Amino acid sequence: MAQASSTLASACPLPHPFSCAFCLDTIFVPKQKAHYSRIAPQTPKMLPTHAHYGTSNFRVLNRKTLKTMKLEWIMLLLPIVFMLHEYEEVIMFEHWLRSNRNELKQRFPKVERYISHKGYFNFSTSTFAVGTAHEFVLIALITVCAVWLDAYPWWWAALVGHTVHLLVHLAQYLVYRKYVPVIITTILTLPYCAYALMLWVKAAVLTPSQMVLWGLLGIVLTGFSLCSAFFLMSRFQRWQDRH
Repeated sequence: MAQASSTLASACPLPHPFSCAFCLDTIFVPKQKAHYSRIAPQTPKMLPTHAHYGTSNFRVLNRKTLKTMKLEWIMLLLPIVFMLHEYEEVIMFEHWLRSNRNELKQRFPKVERYISHKGYFNFSTSTFAVGTAHEFVLIALITVCAVWLDAYPWWWAALVGHTVHLLVHLAQYLVYRKYVPVIITTILTLPYCAYALMLWVKAAVLTPSQMVLWGLLGIVLTGFSLCSAFFLMSRFQRWQDRH
């Protein structure tokens, strides 16, 4: 029995003295990168039963860690929270722009001239819906890839970008000092963003430097995404005007 155990132990890819189901002893995985979940790389994990794990098994372990720390459902909520926020913008922006044009011209003439030059005062509700759909598809794809393909940094970038987007809306409200058609859902969804940020920092999914770099990338990509959304909206509005 001892000889068989020794033979099996020598074939085991884990350093010894450890064990899997064949090596007979209970083990804790040592601090080795290959056997650490990317969700919590600083915390040693107890491998269940057999220790001969491949890449697919590590992914299963990662997902179990996600569920344990309540991060997976938080990640999946991001597209829903985003759409809740954008819904207010879609249904209110056309009416708000037309109703507040004169006040914008008096208080913020440069802003009014810019909006007029870009033709945003002529945008219909359906045009705003096209821009929102563009943004929703992007953030939904990022979320799906993050959950199922372990593309966690991209989701962090999307979360940071969306949070900054909400903070900009909050600043707009504070400057304008009147209702703007995003402020209600901004206030309602900011707690979600704050909670998600807190959980991710606590779970150490990324290192501090990675969080900063990917967060900055998320802000930049959010800007590009908004520019592309307004480009699509302008093209759609021209098509709608012709038909």
